[in-house]
Amino acid sequence: MKFTYHDYKKFLRFAKKETNITSFEKSNGKNGILLRHDVDFYPTFAHDMFKIEKELNVTSTYFFLTTAQTYNPNSLLSKRIITEISESGFEIGLHFTVLPYEKEKVITERILWEVAVLESIIQKPITNICSHNTREETCNIYFPEFINISNNNNVFISDSRMDFKEIDLYKIIDISKTELVQVIIHPLYWADKERTFNDIINKFQESMLEWADRELWRTNSFINKRCRKFKEKKIDQGINFNT
Repeated sequence: MKFTYHDYKKFLRFAKKETNITSFEKSNGKNGILLRHDVDFYPTFAHDMFKIEKELNVTSTYFFLTTAQTYNPNSLLSKRIITEISESGFEIGLHFTVLPYEKEKVITERILWEVAVLESIIQKPITNICSHNTREETCNIYFPEFINISNNNNVFISDSRMDFKEIDLYKIIDISKTELVQVIIHPLYWADKERTFNDIINKFQESMLEWADRELWRTNSFINKRCRKFKEKKIDQGINFNT
């Protein structure tokens, strides 16, 4: 299976005929594919995948970070995307990382804060959360207010680093007819044309540099304008800036 939108659509169309594909909140708790998206990079990748699933009448859960170094969920673009996904009947969850926090009490407090950030965007409560950079200790953290889906016994398959670990995604469909299967798809890896992992990282770096250049240009233009006005005002007052 190639990491292309064409192959992703093909898989969803086939799976829909054979099993139930759903978000965590809409699961029957018995069987089916729990379709999960961990949004580690720009939400625009998630938005492209969401549009595909919406077109095919498939729902899933999108887990967003609030501590990402690659995007801000409260930026205008991110908020628009997250809100649109939520209002279209898809589930929004928290993708948390414990790396910035050490003590379990602090972790619980910060998770509550991070959930509140996303809830303020979608204006509805969040039930399901999952860990980023999953490790044994993050899977075993219990939160009385939420369901840590990293801490369950579902069959688990992920495309992490563009590698399904030699598991045929289509074979999962048969398993999902009798039990729950958690399928993790990272939107970053998928596109119209197949790319290598290095291609994706390089493209992302280029996008970040382009964004930084635009922001610096806007900031510099504003500062230059203010400086010119200040200089003109002071020259009118008889101040000579020439050395």
